[in-house]
Amino acid sequence: MSDKNNKPEKSAAEAPDKLTMNYVLEQIERISKDTEYLYNTIQKLGEMSNASGPGDIVGRAKAEALGNVVECRETTNQQLLKMYEKMYDDLKPQPPLKEKALEVINRTLNNPTCGESEKEALSDMLDTVRHLSPEPQSTDPALRFAEITDWVKTLNKDEFDPDMWEAITQAIQAQFSRNG
Repeated sequence: MSDKNNKPEKSAAEAPDKLTMNYVLEQIERISKDTEYLYNTIQKLGEMSNASGPGDIVGRAKAEALGNVVECRETTNQQLLKMYEKMYDDLKPQPPLKEKALEVINRTLNNPTCGESEKEALSDMLDTVRHLSPEPQSTDPALRFAEITDWVKTLNKDEFDPDMWEAITQAIQAQFSRNG
């Protein structure tokens, strides 16, 4: 497995330095096209003779062994496909946090079990989220902390349901813990 310059060839099973969606799709395609073992197994089963009759224990054992080989290979392929599917999902571009927040707020507003006071609070939150910058104003944790605390100061706790205020508080705490 080396070329003329005695450099080792990169194995097809080796992942590239940086995983990409194309790499994952190529691996899935490779698995879907790898059917030679199926054809070989079918051919071997077809070549087996029926001369010994229904009590042919050796023939039956061979056929079961071939079936087990195919079953194991298919199980491996299924596991590989699940792993590549997960990798693909992880590599897919994710919508910005702002879009996710808007989607959640809109879904909640349209939920028939959402009360009027919650809808009013969510409507205010929706307006706030719509006006957020797509990227954080600062990557400096101290500045980011100041930005968040300034925003929190604009909120009136009395305008929110206690559960809603608790959710806001927890979200702010989570933001601070992420920004260290």
